[in-house]
Amino acid sequence: MVRLVEVYDQSGVQNSYGLRTVYVNPSNVGAIRADDNLRVLLESQRGMPDGLDPRQEFTKIVLNDSRSSITVVGNVDAVYTKMFAELGRKLLRD
Repeated sequence: MVRLVEVYDQSGVQNSYGLRTVYVNPSNVGAIRADDNLRVLLESQRGMPDGLDPRQEFTKIVLNDSRSSITVVGNVDAVYTKMFAELGRKLLRD
């Protein structure tokens, strides 16, 4: 499991976002991609949590079932490296 910070909709109507810790199992990830929609919201200061750098990037993680996804703080390369570097270390220990 890899620890990441998720950006989630607190209100249910996409206008008030919060941050929370989430643990992701890399073997359940189907795809990762940049989430430019949240970046635009951050730049416009609409509903995003205080304290985020306006240059912050976000990554959408699509789970293997293709119906579930989460958005996490960080650019695609950093999230990918963190997820699969952790998996590689665990496999080497087994």
